[in-house]
Amino acid sequence: MKDKGVIAFTAVASLGALALMIAPALPGSQAAKDAVKPAAVKVEPTAEAKARLAKINAQSKAINDKNKAKREAADAKFKAEGWFQIERGIYGRWCTDTCSRAEVIGSASYWLLEVYCKERACGDIYAQVNISKGGTVVGWTNDTAYLDHGQKGILTFQKYGLRNGASYTGNLVKFNARS
Repeated sequence: MKDKGVIAFTAVASLGALALMIAPALPGSQAAKDAVKPAAVKVEPTAEAKARLAKINAQSKAINDKNKAKREAADAKFKAEGWFQIERGIYGRWCTDTCSRAEVIGSASYWLLEVYCKERACGDIYAQVNISKGGTVVGWTNDTAYLDHGQKGILTFQKYGLRNGASYTGNLVKFNARS
């Protein structure tokens, strides 16, 4: 009986070893997955490829620098023309000789604010101006408009019955644009 037990034990031990030897080859096992992973390969670019890449990068930088200089010049010109940002993407400037001057209609005089919806649609615009004399607010006036993306328009703020309108100042205190 001892012999049968030893043989059986040996057979079981041999089957276990066989199972361990077969396990790595079984589909879906971690060992099988590890066996098929590609090895990482590091490829060094050639000197010619490095030179081409450096040339492309230099050309790209030159183009970006040129475009940046153009944008800065255009922005400087825009500001020199009196434009200031009222809201994100919306600019304005007080009219002097820079936009149409309908400043006197009959005996009334006006402050004119040119609005430019440069980077987005303005939609419905409501603007309010405080009227001041010598630093003291003495009244207010308002105007409305509707402007789309890229459009310019002029808001007209009347100096209602103010004597000697030149000694009064208008300060934009409220500007709402809802598109």
